[in-house]
Amino acid sequence: SIAAEEELNIDQVGDPSLQAFELGDVQVTGPSTYGEVTPQGVRSICRAMGVDKLDGSEEVVFMDLGSGIGKVVAQVLVEFPAVSYAVGIELSHTRASLAQTA
Repeated sequence: SIAAEEELNIDQVGDPSLQAFELGDVQVTGPSTYGEVTPQGVRSICRAMGVDKLDGSEEVVFMDLGSGIGKVVAQVLVEFPAVSYAVGIELSHTRASLAQTA
């Protein structure tokens, strides 16, 4: 919904080029970007999950499914010291390749 997008500060970033990638046996052509959560949106998500209140006394693993090029994963690891390990999972070969080279 629009209210949810505003609350999480999702910036719809459209990629004008269409990129093809394989998903199993299926060839998919579509935009390489669905949308992007802004840095403030990441902070809002982490506050909602209580990550900002953790003291680091227990191991915390952050996982982002559909992580794109890995911006959220990197931000969470840098900004929240209680997070000891962050993992990004991306099915798009294009976005996963960009994340690995970053």
